[in-house]
Amino acid sequence: MDLKTTFLHRDVEEAIYMKQREGLAVSGKKKLLCRLNNPLYRLKQSPRMCYHAFDKYIWGLGFTRSKVDPCVYFKLIGDGVIYLVLCADDMFLIGNDKEIFS
Repeated sequence: MDLKTTFLHRDVEEAIYMKQREGLAVSGKKKLLCRLNNPLYRLKQSPRMCYHAFDKYIWGLGFTRSKVDPCVYFKLIGDGVIYLVLCADDMFLIGNDKEIFS
């Protein structure tokens, strides 16, 4: 599962401003700043904001974060287990019983 679009559709939880880009500034108002409503790929806070939102959501589904790696979650369902692994902008689901995924 690809998670790239989470960067584009995640709301910013704090006020983040950037300078106007060259060529886009309004004449006479070159010193104005733009407030971001969504995080950008190159913004340092983007991965943290997206991870925080994902972590909150996945905990709500009953998954537990691994104590060894914060990008590995697991959920016990009866005798089965589901592992959810985040790797860069991808997510992998692994389980020991295919009925769990039905």
